Amino acid sequence: MTDKLKEKLGDWLLDIAKYLMTAVALTSIFDGLGAPMTSIVALFISILLMALAVILFQTSNNNQEGDK
Repeated sequence: MTDKLKEKLGDWLLDIAKYLMTAVALTSIFDGLGAPMTSIVALFISILLMALAVILFQTSNNNQEGDK
């Protein structure tokens, strides 16, 4: 995978994580925490996506530093 593709994929994963957390926050504000398991699963998925994005960013930056 190229460095630019890793960065784009990382950006995309971060966006999805942000949208998911926003949806959970808005749902809990307007609807309350009727099903807390749904919120927990959504937050867990968001954390997982953020971790993948950070890993992609780090590998992309390490490859760029090695090329210099």
